[in-house]
Amino acid sequence: MEALDGRSAAVVTPDAFDSLKEQVLVLHEFVHCYQHLTCEQSLRDQLEIARQEEAKGHQTWELDMPFPYESEAFTEPLWQLFVSIES
Repeated sequence: MEALDGRSAAVVTPDAFDSLKEQVLVLHEFVHCYQHLTCEQSLRDQLEIARQEEAKGHQTWELDMPFPYESEAFTEPLWQLFVSIES
């Protein structure tokens, strides 16, 4: 939104607090906002699949395509993450 200078936001209405499920969904969306502000772009910059799709102008690739569980562009960086955590 222009008024937010590109910052993320989640619009919440009172009915979002009617049940625990809705409260968890609100928290989930705010986690996305926090990720966007802190680390999302640097993580995206490291993912080959993100660079490929964004170079094509496909900005909504994460929503539009099936998750690439079998793609080496996903599995290799994930494996490297797991190895670094174990070290």
